[in-house]
Amino acid sequence: MLKVLKYVIAVLITFSIGQSMAQLKVYSIKKTDQSAKKKKDVNAREEATVINLPFWDDFSYSNNQPSDSLWQASGVFINNGLGITPPSLGVASFDGTDAYGQGYSVNANSSGKTDSLTSLPIDLSGLSVSDDVYISFFYQYAGYGDSPDSEDSIRLEIMKDDSTWVSIWPGSVQLNTTGNFIQVIKKIDDAAYFHESFQFQFTSFGRRSGPFDVWNIDYVYVNKNRSESDLFFPDRTISTPMIKIFNDYVAIPYNHFDPSLLEYPTLNFYNLEDGTIPSPYGYKVGGVINYYHSGVLSSDLFDTLSITAVGQPLAPREIQSLKLDPFLSSVTFNNSADSVEIEATLAIDAGDNVDDYDPAIYSPMDFRINDTTRSTFTLSSYYAYDDSGAEVAAGLLNGAGKSLAYQFDLAKDTTDYIVAIDIYFPYINTDPTGKEIDLSIWRAIDTNNSSPSTTSIIHRERTVAQRGSGLNEFVRYKLRNAVEVTDTFFIGYKQIGAGDLGIGLDKNTNSGNKIFFNIDGTWQRNTLVEGSLMMRPIFGTPPSSTVTGLPGKVTTKLSVYPNPSSGKYTIKGTFKTVKVFDIHGVEQNFSLISDGKNATLNLEHHAEGLYILQFIRKERIETIKVFKKE
Repeated sequence: MLKVLKYVIAVLITFSIGQSMAQLKVYSIKKTDQSAKKKKDVNAREEATVINLPFWDDFSYSNNQPSDSLWQASGVFINNGLGITPPSLGVASFDGTDAYGQGYSVNANSSGKTDSLTSLPIDLSGLSVSDDVYISFFYQYAGYGDSPDSEDSIRLEIMKDDSTWVSIWPGSVQLNTTGNFIQVIKKIDDAAYFHESFQFQFTSFGRRSGPFDVWNIDYVYVNKNRSESDLFFPDRTISTPMIKIFNDYVAIPYNHFDPSLLEYPTLNFYNLEDGTIPSPYGYKVGGVINYYHSGVLSSDLFDTLSITAVGQPLAPREIQSLKLDPFLSSVTFNNSADSVEIEATLAIDAGDNVDDYDPAIYSPMDFRINDTTRSTFTLSSYYAYDDSGAEVAAGLLNGAGKSLAYQFDLAKDTTDYIVAIDIYFPYINTDPTGKEIDLSIWRAIDTNNSSPSTTSIIHRERTVAQRGSGLNEFVRYKLRNAVEVTDTFFIGYKQIGAGDLGIGLDKNTNSGNKIFFNIDGTWQRNTLVEGSLMMRPIFGTPPSSTVTGLPGKVTTKLSVYPNPSSGKYTIKGTFKTVKVFDIHGVEQNFSLISDGKNATLNLEHHAEGLYILQFIRKERIETIKVFKKE
């Protein structure tokens, strides 16, 4: 009953106070390639492979799916986006979707067993209860995902020698719902568990129809000779990756870049050690800068920052936030390149595997694997808030006739031309391929419902959504005409047909306040969904221009008068074509008479209000707002 109530409440929140308050809906996405899944991985272990202690996985070296050297195939999603300040990079996220991003049930109210993560068989036949074998791990309620209900849960089960599973946690213990990572340790305390094919598994329970009721698991460790107080590790980790260095953006066009725009990322470091003595640490940033010029690649190594000792050491069990020094301050960029990729690697040095590392306990575990993070920053032809990896998708529920817009601000005072839009439409409930949309670009979005409206659309063209051949693969939608933009602009689309259509949503970054939607003729700013849409404006030279540079602006201005009028407007100036849109972006019929010098546009039979005239003038688009009064 509570699960049904949660679904009803979610619908009420989404559609309360009329449709004008509707927000974006979050969808699960296909997490792995089904065709690839069917192929045998030559490096994968056979399911019957038996491994030995110690067992340790902090999920810092897995991508999307759990490591097949430790775990059996699973619907659990390994990612960097859904955990809030985890013990180390990467978490295993449990929800109501399988490995392909599909719900376990098509019934929205179905609840029960959802994801599970099962270890490979572990040989415990030579051990007994007296060897003090313990399992420890961290868990987190929700993280950046959907919050579980009070009746939802996650449990730890272990296998007896008769192949039956027994739940050993949480039992009667109340699960922590603060959103912090909580550590748990449990003893293997029965002789029936000490056999040659021992296994353990985490299993979640919640709504089975989508990315709901999320739990995160991290830093799983199983070994002998432990105790209930063995909760600490000689491990200093990187907890969060490098994400952005260009203010709000992960990527910006190279011809918009200036070194003064650089802002350096803030990372979290975590000390999992015990005691009272803080651990001094340093870090080093280096990498390679790849320059592309007319398809020719040249590369420069950079090794510009080496901090031997951070001013404040890491105290035991401390999570420390540190803003990196400007590691690109000494780099002189090659201005003749078309685009640049900055491949940066950050490594911390806190003595892992050295002073306090006991090989008799931890070998062959290598605590240095979570001491390094790598990121690529792009200076090319586009802006991106996202980091190229979607954990989920976001779109408007039953989006027919509804519009979605995404705000961008040019990084410097310039004028440029959008020639295409890149969008990642993943497989959600259905394949997005073939769904009609009107790609749109706005100069302004009016969220104040002004009269007349200040919303200004400058481009719209009909196309169909397409899905790339792989995960996180953008499709480029080339515009029929280049669109000139200055300062702030918005890109997006109006959905034509019914059904669900979602855009990849990156949870590592958050530009949610740049997302807008229109479902009933008024624009609203998103306030509920956090993340960054995988939708990017692509800049370039308009097709009709020469390759020597950007085209000059049209020197003669268009003028439309009288404005306002009762419906007849004189247009002075040259243009190729003109379209008329109402304040909702709906194209309108009109009559146009030209004498070769001036033209007369007639809207006498239209309702009173604001209209937008969209002119195509050589290689640019120009819009003028007019008001019709009775």
